Amino acid sequence: MLLAYFDEVKPCEGQPYYWIGGLMVNPVVVPVLESELNALADACFGPSAGLTKETEFHATNIWSGTRNFKRLRDPVKRSEILKNLLSVARRRDGVFHVAVRMDIARLTAMADSDVEPTALMYLIERVNRFARKQGTQALLIGDLENERVVNRSVADLAEYRTGGTRFAYGGPIDNVIDTIHFAQSHHSRMLQLADVCMWYRQLTSRTDAQTSLRRALVLSCREIDMGLATYKFWPSSWGRDGHDAHHQRQTQRTLRYFGRIQHVLET
Repeated sequence: MLLAYFDEVKPCEGQPYYWIGGLMVNPVVVPVLESELNALADACFGPSAGLTKETEFHATNIWSGTRNFKRLRDPVKRSEILKNLLSVARRRDGVFHVAVRMDIARLTAMADSDVEPTALMYLIERVNRFARKQGTQALLIGDLENERVVNRSVADLAEYRTGGTRFAYGGPIDNVIDTIHFAQSHHSRMLQLADVCMWYRQLTSRTDAQTSLRRALVLSCREIDMGLATYKFWPSSWGRDGHDAHHQRQTQRTLRYFGRIQHVLET
């Protein structure tokens, strides 16, 4: 069994992608990760910090020194907190990373504006495929933000489990079970960890000028194994997304085949 905790990062100035993803975790490992996270929470917020809005780890707030971290004025110390959180999320037995990245500018050029539900569909496909390879099932758990998103997400998964996913290379969803479960992120250290993971993904792909502090954080975190077990970057260039390489090769072979037929017909 895998528990797939996911969160999203929306595009903004200097960050042109829509991201969704997080961690797929064997339930046996969850108490270990929670224990490490609670120890960090006690260090940041005081002993027996508990699970409240006032003791929540949220990467954007840590980095910018706002909300729960506005009293921590030293950006280097805040960077160290982020690095410690990422160290908890490192790839190890029973801990796997998943991410979907949508290139908003290229999708707009393709007149494809339905980004968020499409990204969720790709995430479900990736989690389902990975769970199948592992010979197990997966349960999706997301951050409860607003009722519209929750209702749409639950309805989408129900549709995919009944009739498979959309588009040319869609398929059955038979290893993601039940529905998508949502919880307030301040009630779940694991959802907070998924938030930090996705924030770090976008940090390493930003297109704006890199500050010395950001460069230092990225360099110091390279020693942490954050390798993706499965992913999709869309749209992808030929060979860019390893999981789509087979379909791309098929398409190229088909085009060459019909090109040869056209040549025979013309001669």
